[in-house]
Amino acid sequence: MKKSQQASLPVLIPPSVLRPIVFRIFTRKHSLSVTSASLETLARFVGSNCGCGWREQGLAELLLDEVARNWKHAGGGLIVEEVKEPSLHMILEDLGSRISNGRILPLPQNIPEHPMESNPKNEGKCHSSTEMSYPLDDRSKSIDLQGGVCEDNIFSPNDPRQWIRVVNAFDQPRLLYNMDKRNFALSPSSASVFPSSSSRIDAFRDRYNRVYQRVLRNSAFRQPSNVSRQSRQLESSTSSTNKGSYSLTFVSSLQGRPGTSHLLLGLLHLSPIGGFCLSDLTGSVALDLRFAKGVPEGETWFVPGMVLLVDGIYEEQTSSGPLPSISGGIGGNIGGRFVALSVAGPPCERRELSLETNSSSDHSSAPISGFGWTDFLGVGSRRAEGNRMRQIKQQCFETSSPISAHARTQIALMSDVNLNNPKALQGLSNVLQVYNNLPIERTPLAFVLIGDFAQQAIMTGKEGACSVTYKGLFDRLAIILSSCSRLLQNSTFIFVPGDNDPWASNFCAGAAPPVPRGPIPDLFTSRVRRAFTVANAETQSCRAAHPGGEAIWTSNPARLSIFGPVQELVIFRDDISERLRRMALNFRDGSCQEPISAMPVGHSKNERHHDTYTDDMASDFRATAPDLERSRPTENNRIKENVGNVAARKLVKSILDQGHLSPFPTTTRAVFWDHASALYLYPLPTCLILADTSTGPFSVTYEGCHVLNPGKFVTDSAPNKVTWAEYDISTCKSCIREEQF
Repeated sequence: MKKSQQASLPVLIPPSVLRPIVFRIFTRKHSLSVTSASLETLARFVGSNCGCGWREQGLAELLLDEVARNWKHAGGGLIVEEVKEPSLHMILEDLGSRISNGRILPLPQNIPEHPMESNPKNEGKCHSSTEMSYPLDDRSKSIDLQGGVCEDNIFSPNDPRQWIRVVNAFDQPRLLYNMDKRNFALSPSSASVFPSSSSRIDAFRDRYNRVYQRVLRNSAFRQPSNVSRQSRQLESSTSSTNKGSYSLTFVSSLQGRPGTSHLLLGLLHLSPIGGFCLSDLTGSVALDLRFAKGVPEGETWFVPGMVLLVDGIYEEQTSSGPLPSISGGIGGNIGGRFVALSVAGPPCERRELSLETNSSSDHSSAPISGFGWTDFLGVGSRRAEGNRMRQIKQQCFETSSPISAHARTQIALMSDVNLNNPKALQGLSNVLQVYNNLPIERTPLAFVLIGDFAQQAIMTGKEGACSVTYKGLFDRLAIILSSCSRLLQNSTFIFVPGDNDPWASNFCAGAAPPVPRGPIPDLFTSRVRRAFTVANAETQSCRAAHPGGEAIWTSNPARLSIFGPVQELVIFRDDISERLRRMALNFRDGSCQEPISAMPVGHSKNERHHDTYTDDMASDFRATAPDLERSRPTENNRIKENVGNVAARKLVKSILDQGHLSPFPTTTRAVFWDHASALYLYPLPTCLILADTSTGPFSVTYEGCHVLNPGKFVTDSAPNKVTWAEYDISTCKSCIREEQF
């Protein structure tokens, strides 16, 4: 017998308090504007129907989302106001009759909720765009017409898949760091793929300011509060003070100070006359790297295009010398040269320090102020939404909760899935069939399929590289997906393109296209979308209150927001290791002399450990079924996951210390200047999925950021073996899996 629930008492909500939620739901999600009169009406409606749980339980968001969808389905305009047709009061009265304790009750299954839902063209939940719309209403068990409970509908109101959102790189908020106010602000200009030349300067300035403020926030660079300004100026001529803290010197401040030691922070690049130079916002100076050493030795890459810390001695320009210097005083360049003694990357900062306010244990230092109120992804800030989202996450994964018995936590990741490779198609079919045969509560929340989906660049004039052939590849994929209807009904499939996928491959001819790059066009994916529509239509009667499976085509890179600002996953497809080995500096200490070949991680001879790394072994995971248990690597043939391996640690440290996905010159890896903010890794994400086929699979945790490389799905050396990865959103750990077929 069902227990009676206590009715919620109405509350009075000021319109100004409800305004941020209305803006997030109506404006950002549904592209609607709300007048002041309509805002007051919505505030009274939410307060009278949701009661005290309108904020803590998220009932206001659910109700406002339903109001916005009803307004759009009724043919309302872009401005939500009281008009004759449609009438906002009529929509609210209709919803009010179906609300119980702040939750909307589903309509009878023989009555469509909206007139447009009766159109077969609108069935299914496949999205070709990169923005996901997840209804957040109550997901209770649906009852069919015979009174029985649907067998597959076991999901709770806190199904984790409802709280996953894919953020397109082109839809991500364009934030710029303001050095004067020491915070982030939205860019005032509109973005364009053909911007003016000033956008390139702004992109460099923003990147330098981000790294500069991160370095100053480090404890090694914070000046004690009891040091006077005069003493700081006297100590600024040296790279390290007597108190043990370091100080940075601008390039323009080197003039007139020959023979002094300084610590510079700048962008390493090639000078027009040959050699290397270092540039910051004040000027450039030639570098002499003959005596330089990498810090730490052999544990990081140094390539042109990186922002580095260089410690050395400044020498004025002479009439003759072994190294030429840049012309003094021209274009911000100063004369002389800077003899580098040590080169290091900027110190990394943990995600907790970037988003929170932490008081230092050292009373002589000022507390570090984080950016907890900044919304980096458009899903809410850590301070505003973090507590509520953490409570929801705890309800989903708490062991004592009955919800956790059916909570799904895994995300399957497959990289370099070449659809024109018969072995890859066969391996993909086998892996999906294994997951399809599992109980629903053990299937992954999402499948992330990462390109390249073609072995050669499409639409380059080569034989077999036309658009018709490429569309046929996804038609084959649709056939494979159609045989896994349970996955299509209960999981989200996310497709991330590679360099060989259109349209970027049309003009790059296999070379590295500019990043970020857009999703695969809808022209090639119609059959895949139809497969999801058909699969969801089969169980539509049993899933009136549960979202079906979705296919999302997103950009490269892409970001996954899980439980709002609580977790952030960054997905990036690029052969970074190969580019780093090709462009690395060759210091005299030999740290960059021996390039690492593109072999599986774990085969390097040199293995050293770093305190900031932790081991994530496959033994921490259990197989989700006997079928997957058989796919566990054996003792003689398994993928090495030893994160103490120098190759994996070297790659991860180089990328995360830079806080940038593409720390290369624009001549090597072009970047859309107005969308360069989508490439930053600050704050550090919870997990970085670095799909790099030029090196083997690995699993590394550095400074609290878990970095995962799924590796190549099918390699040429083992064509009958597939390799993929699983990431657990509850433990923030991953596992590399392989299976013979």
